Amino acid sequence: MYKDKEGSDKLLKKAEKQLNKLETLYLQGIPKTRYEDVHPKYILHNILENQIARTTLYSSSNDLQCYFNRKRSAGDIYCIMKYYYPEITFKQLREMLLELINEREVGSMYCGRINKRVYFSKSQSGSGLYANCGLGIIHLYDYPDEFGLIFELC
Repeated sequence: MYKDKEGSDKLLKKAEKQLNKLETLYLQGIPKTRYEDVHPKYILHNILENQIARTTLYSSSNDLQCYFNRKRSAGDIYCIMKYYYPEITFKQLREMLLELINEREVGSMYCGRINKRVYFSKSQSGSGLYANCGLGIIHLYDYPDEFGLIFELC
């Protein structure tokens, strides 16, 4: 089982403050209405399942943020979740990611190409899992993400 490392609350608040300055993102072809009245954990799991097959776009301009066939970092996932579920906090997102990791529904690895930890649905763990991540793939959850946050074994 994994949990957030002790003392993460300060980093979580700092990360959320930074992320809330960014524009929301959405997955191409998935309308906001798809997730009305849906539990946020289901939305998160569905986003992680669909991120490989969909490009990510900025919500105000529809400009490309990330091509399909890429895994997304915690920051990207938060900006996507804010589009579909505006009430989400970064702490809630981390808690749901931890639940899904501990339930073995979601995996994570460090992507050397973007120098960030990325997340993926375990249903995507077949071919192409490591595509586009370059060298430096680290599976251990005790390696920090882009905000310095660490999952530790408990």
